Amino acid sequence: NGDDSNLGTFFEPVKTIQQAVDKVIDMNVVTNSSEGKPYKILLLSDIYTPSNNSFENINNALVNINPSSSENPLYLTISKCGDGNATIDAKRTEDDTGRVMYIGENANVTLQNLILTGGYLNDNNEQCDGAGLYIKNNATVKIKNCEISGNQAKDGGGLYLCPTAYDDGGNLLELSNCTISDNTATSSGGGILFCPNYGSNDEMITTLNLTNCTISSNTATQNGGGIYSYGKNPNVILDACNITNNKSYNGNAFGGGLCIESGSVKMNSGSISGNTCISTGSSYGGGVYVSDGTFSMEGCTISDNTAGSEASVENAYGGGIYGASGTNITMNDT
Repeated sequence: NGDDSNLGTFFEPVKTIQQAVDKVIDMNVVTNSSEGKPYKILLLSDIYTPSNNSFENINNALVNINPSSSENPLYLTISKCGDGNATIDAKRTEDDTGRVMYIGENANVTLQNLILTGGYLNDNNEQCDGAGLYIKNNATVKIKNCEISGNQAKDGGGLYLCPTAYDDGGNLLELSNCTISDNTATSSGGGILFCPNYGSNDEMITTLNLTNCTISSNTATQNGGGIYSYGKNPNVILDACNITNNKSYNGNAFGGGLCIESGSVKMNSGSISGNTCISTGSSYGGGVYVSDGTFSMEGCTISDNTAGSEASVENAYGGGIYGASGTNITMNDT
C-alpha cells in the first residue's frame, strides 16, 4: 500500500524499491560526509515486480544502485522486514530485457533475505552480463541469506562481479548462506562470473568469499557452468560450499562445476558433485577445469562428475578435475 510520493518512513512507505534507493542517494549527497552514513531500506512486502514495462535507468535494472559522487560513499542495507525472504522479480523476457539489480561504484551495500529472479539479457544487448546482479568496479558488497535464481545473460547469468583492484586493497565481496541456482549463461559463468580488472595496481589481489553457499543447477554454453573465474589475480575462497549439478556444454566446453583460468581458488570442506561438461567438440573437467591457476581442496568431496564428448570419447578429459599446463592442484583429506 505504499506510494512513491510518500516520505519513505515506516508509517509512510514508498511503493517501489527504486524510489527508496533514489531517496537514500539524494540524502547521502546532502550529508556531504566523507565517512558515509548508514542507511537501511526495509521491504515490507513479500514480492516486488516492475510497475511498468521499461526500466528507466542507464543500467537497465529494476533496482539501480548507482551513487553519483565518489566523495560521499554510500552505505546501504536492503533487507526483508520480518520473517522470510522478499522476492524481487524483474519479469524480463527475450522481447523485454533487463537485469534485476545493478550496484555501481562508491557503494557499500549489504543485501539480506532477498530473492533476485527474472532477469533476462540477450547476447546482442549493449549490456548483456549479470542478469540477476551486476556489481561494478569498487563497490563493496555483502550478500547474506539470499537466493539468486532463474536469470539468464551472456556472461554471469546469476551474478557478474567485475571489480577493479585499486591500490587501497580493491574490493570486499562476500556471500554467506546463499543459493545461486537455475541461472543460465549463453557464454560463460552460468551461476557466477568473477573477473577482476587491472585497475591502478596490476599486482593487487581481489578476493571473493563464499561461506556455506550452494551453487546448483546452473548452465553455461562454454566455461564454468557453476562458477567461472578469470582476469587479473582473482582469489576465490569457498568455505563449506557445495557446487552441484551444474553444466557446461556446446562446442568446446570447460569446467562443468568450476572453471579457473587464472588466479586461485581455495575450497575448505564442502563438495563438488553431479556436474557435467558435455560438448560437441572437446570437453575438459566435468567437476573442475584449471588453466594457469591454482586450485586447492581441504577436507572436501569430489564425486559423480562427468566429462563427455558427442564427437568422440577420446575428446573428453577429466571427469573430476582437468589441470592444464601451468596449473597447481593440491588436495588434502579429500
